Amino acid sequence: RYVFYEPGEWNGTLLTWNPGYGGGGATPAGGPSPESVNWLTEQGYAVAGVAAGTGWAVEDLLAAAPEMVDVAEQRLGQAEHVVAWGASMGGQVSVALMEQSPDVFDAALPLCGSIAGAIPMLNSALDGTYAFKTLLAPEDDRLELVDVTNEGARQAAFREVLTSAQQTPEGRARIALAATLAQMPTWSQ
Repeated sequence: RYVFYEPGEWNGTLLTWNPGYGGGGATPAGGPSPESVNWLTEQGYAVAGVAAGTGWAVEDLLAAAPEMVDVAEQRLGQAEHVVAWGASMGGQVSVALMEQSPDVFDAALPLCGSIAGAIPMLNSALDGTYAFKTLLAPEDDRLELVDVTNEGARQAAFREVLTSAQQTPEGRARIALAATLAQMPTWSQ
């Protein structure tokens, strides 16, 4: 399954969207928002997206994106430029498409992409989580780092420690250090 948005006057560039983690599923999207897709097509870009499996659907996207390019070019004609773009996992997929199919894709635009791969990305999150626990509640066994037994209870415990730490300058400084090690921007949820 795919979506395809054809502009009134095509500028020769095809943009293929790759969704972030969990954003694929059965309903494909052509971009991060309908407003983005509308703006791009108004500028003359053709925009396409494919449906992928749910969750970590990297393999599905890597297989489907080149096929989507074929479908779009059958309708439009040969593209001058084909750009893979996506957010988060989709950013990683965009870079992988450049590596895997350089004869199909001319460029990649990874938006917040975990382009080092899944394991380094998850290790970075573990670094921040380890620092958080070590700096704020090293004896609290509810803050499990591995072999998690109850994710809901674990998240509630982390939230409790976070809320408490935010009450003091020292706690806020330790939160900031842990967040920096996890490479979390100030606007993250």
